[in-house]
Amino acid sequence: MGLLLAAFDRETMIGALLLNLALLEILVFLCTVLHELGHVAAGQLAGLRVFGVEIGWGRTIADFFTGPLRWQLRAFPFGGVAYATVRSTAAYRLRQSILVLGGPTVNAVLLVISIAAFDSDRWLSASLTQGLSPGMMLFFANASLLAFSLWPHEVSGSYGRIPNDALHLWRIWTQRKSETAHLLIYWYYYEAEHCRRKRDYARAEKWISDGLERFPNNFFLLCERLAILDDQRDYRAGLELSEKLLSRCAEHAGIEPILLSNLAYFCALTGDPKLIERADEASKRGLEEMPWIPGVKGTRGAVLLKLGRFEEALQLLREALAAHKERADGATCACWLAKGYLALNEPAEVRRYLALARRLDPHCSLIDTVGERVGAPHSGNSPLRD
Repeated sequence: MGLLLAAFDRETMIGALLLNLALLEILVFLCTVLHELGHVAAGQLAGLRVFGVEIGWGRTIADFFTGPLRWQLRAFPFGGVAYATVRSTAAYRLRQSILVLGGPTVNAVLLVISIAAFDSDRWLSASLTQGLSPGMMLFFANASLLAFSLWPHEVSGSYGRIPNDALHLWRIWTQRKSETAHLLIYWYYYEAEHCRRKRDYARAEKWISDGLERFPNNFFLLCERLAILDDQRDYRAGLELSEKLLSRCAEHAGIEPILLSNLAYFCALTGDPKLIERADEASKRGLEEMPWIPGVKGTRGAVLLKLGRFEEALQLLREALAAHKERADGATCACWLAKGYLALNEPAEVRRYLALARRLDPHCSLIDTVGERVGAPHSGNSPLRD
């Protein structure tokens, strides 16, 4: 639109304004990537284990690995997260501070470049409607990202709410020394999760076992083991571990509905008719307490499918699919929708949701379980994503 208006509307100069806004959006994305790479480089320099980078917020549109680094690109490319952990507590505060300062330093340098690289007199008097202003847009992009980093607040990531750069730095230097030893739990957790995402389940389980040897019966490491059991379709073992974690829900405020949902899901996946009543009760309680969580809503939908309550189930599953931000979760939800429409003998809808699941996550094994019954192409044997 900016190009068209710039070419044919010489009077209002709205085209130039739109082109500058488009350039600003592109530069914000590129400078966000450079900001996160600044964290990665600083973390590696400080001897930390860097696992991955998220760019933006909202729904995941791409998820891939470049060597050992996992990248997640989200719908709104402003801000990001770099995941890194210490492997020892020696000089913890110094090394974590180097990691945190790596990102804002990149934006500060680019901010100086944006001012120095262009004629300052022309830059200050330029109007966004007089033509492209790359220096001004580079300045605004990095000024906004720098302000976003230095204003203390929490941001959303794949692992929940986490502190931004300024808040993280504050917590590093105000944290009690006695608490730092437990930070190594996250090293084992992220290593296991990293291996699980690459479907290297033997190594993932090894990291969990090593972590539990050092931190016996740790709740978060056991939760990661539950995810591994889910991927490997060991539903009986997953059910037993869900019971164990649910018995400890008082240790972590607000987590009971999620654990109830996990229990219900494993009950439903075992295929044991004796467990469906329990799945019904647990999923109902979970949904009553946390109706806004897509995973809880999707689990309730899956259980209702098992109970033959198709209309309620499909409605919940459609709502969960629309709300899921992770592609793998959306693929699982789409497969359950395909299962529901298969039971209702609506092959067109079955194929539509199977195609959607395949686009979101071709490794979801539920694709094969439904595809075999409708003659759809297989995606290959691979683990389930919940």
